[in-house]
Amino acid sequence: MRTNFLARYVIVIMGLVVVGCQTPRTSKGEAPRLKTGAIGVVYAISETQADIEIQIVFPSQAADHFPSAFPPAGTEYWQAKAPIDFLGNLLLFDAEGILTSIKNPRGFHLVFWCENDGGTQYRPEAKLMVSKASLRRPLSASVELKGLSAFALTLPTGQTLAGKSIPSIEPGSTEEGTLMQGRLSLGGRPVAMIRAESGAENCDKNGPEGLMVYLRTAQGEFPLRCCGP
Repeated sequence: MRTNFLARYVIVIMGLVVVGCQTPRTSKGEAPRLKTGAIGVVYAISETQADIEIQIVFPSQAADHFPSAFPPAGTEYWQAKAPIDFLGNLLLFDAEGILTSIKNPRGFHLVFWCENDGGTQYRPEAKLMVSKASLRRPLSASVELKGLSAFALTLPTGQTLAGKSIPSIEPGSTEEGTLMQGRLSLGGRPVAMIRAESGAENCDKNGPEGLMVYLRTAQGEFPLRCCGP
């Protein structure tokens, strides 16, 4: 299913809602926007000889000024879509450190992704094209699990990691069930991880049935699949 970037598989999983985190602020007048310092995940979708199409997904808590009336009247909830403002850069990273930087990416929207006993849930997403030549290493993408490959970090325009403190995961957080870690430098402490738990029910098609998967950062833990009644 891939020539080079899908040749190395990492068994990891994706989806998104939040456990134990502050809900995003609502706003009647401002468009949703991505917060700086937010961490999300990266899917590899397809590739050409020179480029890779990726999907960036953030937890709903990464969006500030969440619309107070959403979806709009007359719009079906699964079709609702709102543009998200983001003036900044994205850093893509994996277990070995930074992969690449994307300046001023466009195309983020707040979209429906899950409905269960936790309610109807939306999250920020965007699809982007990335040059293979810009990557320090090939992406390691899981074909079985929809191509989850790496992590993404938002930074203000012109700011580097030297000017931004990104908190690491607390010691002891990388317990049994860890599938993937993300570091901002080789040998550095992880600032993100993917972990799994068995026993989930009615899960989406982004992985094996019964396996619930979470994104964990210093800000909290975020389910990465839509499961449950």
